[in-house]
Amino acid sequence: MRVVGSNAVELDLPGVHAKKHRTFNVSYVAPWNESERFPRGDHSPGPSPEPLQLEGEDTYVVERFVKREQRKCGRHKRWEVLVKWKGYPDEDNTWEPEWRLRKDLGESFKDFLEGMDSPREEEQD
Repeated sequence: MRVVGSNAVELDLPGVHAKKHRTFNVSYVAPWNESERFPRGDHSPGPSPEPLQLEGEDTYVVERFVKREQRKCGRHKRWEVLVKWKGYPDEDNTWEPEWRLRKDLGESFKDFLEGMDSPREEEQD
């Protein structure tokens, strides 16, 4: 979208990613090159649903958990869950901190965890 300062850019990201942090250091960004895997053109499956509005905030609905693992966050590791969002394609799946999902989903968190396709990591103490 635009250059922000001497070493950062703001990107136009699709779907649920558009609502997240979109500014990146230029060292993490490379020019797009057309390839067989990433051909030119719009191959989107159609419009994604608008997010729900709860208390003035955009809210997305969890369809299922895809995967759970400990991921590096700075110098530390934390449990994160790959979330499939209802109404959005798999390309819009995002890694979310487990603590936030537990807080937002309450008792439903365990149901989503048990419904994962892949074997889950051992429960956190």
